[in-house]
Amino acid sequence: MNTITTDEINNILQKSETGMLAEELHGLICGIICADTEHDGETKWRRLVFDNAQVDASLVALFDQSREQLSSEQFDFQLLLPEEDETLECRVEALARWSDSFLSGLGLGGMDEAEMDRLTKNSDLGETLDDLIAISQVSYEPPDDADDSENDYTEIVEYVRVAVMSVFIELRLQATKTGNKENNDE
Repeated sequence: MNTITTDEINNILQKSETGMLAEELHGLICGIICADTEHDGETKWRRLVFDNAQVDASLVALFDQSREQLSSEQFDFQLLLPEEDETLECRVEALARWSDSFLSGLGLGGMDEAEMDRLTKNSDLGETLDDLIAISQVSYEPPDDADDSENDYTEIVEYVRVAVMSVFIELRLQATKTGNKENNDE
């Protein structure tokens, strides 16, 4: 599968005048995929972002790639963030936007506030969501040691990557349990 680049997506988004950046769209898509346990967000993201207008094939490919990566047993999901040649400030701010958009995508994908509260209080998912909220609010501060900052950034990106896969899996498990309970109640 061809890897879709941040620059490619940003160029498409700029032409479509969505006002979004690649990391925001990717975070939103991934949140919707995680929360929409019945349909994997297949049509929701198009309706929400593009009001059902024609969507560029690369954006459809980004959605498909994201869904496949999240569903994969290989744990090969990757965040769509600026490349390493961008400044650390740019990458940190992009990670915060990605995380914020992911959380928004959870809501737009069907996870209401009551469900979010229930999951936050009654599962390991709570700490993960709290961490993602904190990451979404991070702002860049010039580092004392550039090497340590790069390592910190890399570790946080990896944490978010694994956290998102955990959210995907946990919500699928919750949906399965709910579906099984409803079937047993009938």
